[in-house]
Amino acid sequence: MSTKVNIWGYLKVITIIAVVALYVYHTSSLTLFPVIPSGDDTFFHIYACIYQNFTTYLFSDLQYPNFIHMICHITTGQNILHAILFFKLFNFTITLLPILLLLYELRRIEPRNAIPLALAIWLYGVRYLQTLSDGSIFNIFAFAMYISSIILLLHRHYFYAGLVSGFALIHYYGIVYVITLIPAVFLVRATRRFILGLLIGLLPSFHKWVYLVLAVLHHGEAVSGVTELPGWTLQNYLSYAFTPFTYWGEGAFYIYIAVIIILLIRMRNRSITSKSTLLSLSPALIIITALILPIISSQLVAVVTLIFRIFRLLPLVIILMIILLLQANTYRRYDKIIVMLLVAALIVGITTNLTATPQGLYRINYNAFYALLSLKQEICEGGVLAVGGITNYMQIICPDTVFLYPPEILAKMSPHDPQAILMRQVLAQFENGTIHGYRWLVVQEPIPGQWYDTAIKPLVESLKKKIHNLGNITYIIYNEGVPIYIIKLR
Repeated sequence: MSTKVNIWGYLKVITIIAVVALYVYHTSSLTLFPVIPSGDDTFFHIYACIYQNFTTYLFSDLQYPNFIHMICHITTGQNILHAILFFKLFNFTITLLPILLLLYELRRIEPRNAIPLALAIWLYGVRYLQTLSDGSIFNIFAFAMYISSIILLLHRHYFYAGLVSGFALIHYYGIVYVITLIPAVFLVRATRRFILGLLIGLLPSFHKWVYLVLAVLHHGEAVSGVTELPGWTLQNYLSYAFTPFTYWGEGAFYIYIAVIIILLIRMRNRSITSKSTLLSLSPALIIITALILPIISSQLVAVVTLIFRIFRLLPLVIILMIILLLQANTYRRYDKIIVMLLVAALIVGITTNLTATPQGLYRINYNAFYALLSLKQEICEGGVLAVGGITNYMQIICPDTVFLYPPEILAKMSPHDPQAILMRQVLAQFENGTIHGYRWLVVQEPIPGQWYDTAIKPLVESLKKKIHNLGNITYIIYNEGVPIYIIKLR
């Protein structure tokens, strides 16, 4: 009997190590290995670190720069390469943190339950890694702070749980995590110390929330972003959360909900009042929020974006709730059924997710980036225009770069977004054939195998036809075999 226990214990350890290794490999592939971490948002974060100072942080009415950008700004000395290294390490560390915490909590769970849950953390982490691939690191940061808070509450570190919850409010959507935590905090009788920590953690972001409230009161919504909601049903969103496709994946959701229901049914009085059970209320509220949001018919930027970001992290939230309930359960009833259901959920994941890891959004390679960096002194003088969605790296090279987007994309942006207003003005100049106030234009064709908005390629083709009318090609740099044209405008 002891031999069997040891074998399963070893298998549990091996499985957890394998999952950690997979996450380390794929996370480092998206963050540490490329010249700039994957994702279009990453360019802005590095730009904010280098070029936006403490005054901008205090008085900008936008979500960014935040206090992480200011830490980067102070520690890297506005050096481009140091700023890139900062976000490589930050993205890598923050992405691994919630995964390591979830796997750590499996130590208190029997191997026959822990093994399929550890594998599920990998198989259903597709959207989590996609969030990193897109460069939405502060969405991951807020989630990491939420998981950290749950674990700290579980181990009676109430003040620090509140502190990291306050840090989660660095991102506007972190408010969802904090709101769902409050009832659980009240039930475990940690309110005073938690709230004190929360207020201290909120301090670096408090003024941003004041600006957000004022912006909503003035404009009726946030002043940046796009407004586009697909005509999906709840089933589509659930499948999106659990698989790379919009079908079949919702089966895993219903299986896990069945596991949660069984765990709740078999609880005894002592289990119901345990800390793990009380804290499971928080992920339960997030699950309920996810189910309700798609029913809300809204084109508000905040609602549209929130729906996708909650569903991307929904599988890990559900696994968190199951871990908490398993820690509270000492009753053996329905054990075999629970194991069978956890394995069934794995089968769904294996059939759809096994090879579906994000490939990353890599806009520039090492050689092209360093070639542009060597031209920084020359091309950043006099104003730079560049094609948005393809040459976003120019924001790091030349901070005053204005990006050109096709009308289809600009039409989706908020009319109050100051960047969108400027882009519309510049695009109108192009259509009139007269460019004023800019000396350089950077145009690059899409890199094969990389994702771009379908409206970008026609804009690039249109600009290529007008190049010789607009100015002279001064430099050509090759990026993954694709030319980057640097044109000096007449």
